Amino acid sequence: MNMWDPGLRRIATVEDYVDLFHVQMVLMFEWAEKLPEFCLLLDPMDKARLLRAFSLHYLLLDNLFHTMELGFEDRIVFVNNNYVKPLESCEENKGLVTEGAAGLM
Repeated sequence: MNMWDPGLRRIATVEDYVDLFHVQMVLMFEWAEKLPEFCLLLDPMDKARLLRAFSLHYLLLDNLFHTMELGFEDRIVFVNNNYVKPLESCEENKGLVTEGAAGLM
C-alpha cells in the first residue's frame, strides 16, 4: 500500500481520535468481560482500575497492529483507515488539539 491507496482515507482529525477512543474502549470492555480471570475480580473499582491502566496500551497496540498489517512504516493508520504521519497535521486541526484533549479529560 502507498499513500495513494484508496484504502487510506485522510489525515486523522481530533474527532477521529475521540470517536476511535470511544469505540475501542467499548470493544476492550466487551473483550475483558469474556476473560475468566477478569470476571473473578469482585470489586467493580478493581475492574475499572485495571481497564483504566490498560486502555492506552490497548488503543496504541490495536492501531499499531493494524498499521503493520497494512505494511506502513511512515505513519500510523487507525482502524478507520485515517492516519497520522509524524510532523504532519491537517490544517483544520491546528489549535484544536488542546481543545480536543481537554474534552477527553
